[in-house]
Amino acid sequence: MFSLRTKTTNLVNFIKESTQLVNQKYSNILVKFNKKVEGTVVENWVKYWKTVCKDYKDVAVDLKNDMKTKPAKSVLVLSGLGFTTFCAYHNPDENHFKNTFIKASNDVILIHPRMQRQETIEHLTFIEKAYNRNILRHLNLGLFSFIWIDNFSKDCHLFEAHCPYLQLEYSTFPGRIIDFGFLNTWWVLAKKMTDYDINY
Repeated sequence: MFSLRTKTTNLVNFIKESTQLVNQKYSNILVKFNKKVEGTVVENWVKYWKTVCKDYKDVAVDLKNDMKTKPAKSVLVLSGLGFTTFCAYHNPDENHFKNTFIKASNDVILIHPRMQRQETIEHLTFIEKAYNRNILRHLNLGLFSFIWIDNFSKDCHLFEAHCPYLQLEYSTFPGRIIDFGFLNTWWVLAKKMTDYDINY
């Protein structure tokens, strides 16, 4: 029992001494490093990052204090940030629209032409023609996306297609939007596909 206690005490003392030696060596190295970089770009770089770290630490402390004093506001802000992040993560891209369009076309093809809803067919045909002409464009706004129609293909090299004075006017843009993407859903296409197998 006594032997075990002695060994434990010796081990603790050894760890303390080793820690002190490491700290001394580290502090010596740090002093030498500071002397070497004194007045150089590296010193300014180190000071900059120290200041940045201090600023972030202060912000974190202030945020923690605010959350304690105003819990309701904190919940609302965190919920808003969480929802915004969720929307950004589930913002559909151009490939998602193309896959959704292909799936919708395949679903409609399986239905007899007399039973197909005319509005659905017209919308899918319009999108297909736009794809064939290469005039479909995707606009990503972070939380949601638009699919819109351009005048010319990206491969078109007419003067009108590249002249900055003949580009699309912003006032005409709303009329060119054919779909709105939000939370992994293209809402116009989803609405057009409602009851696509009922024609009356």
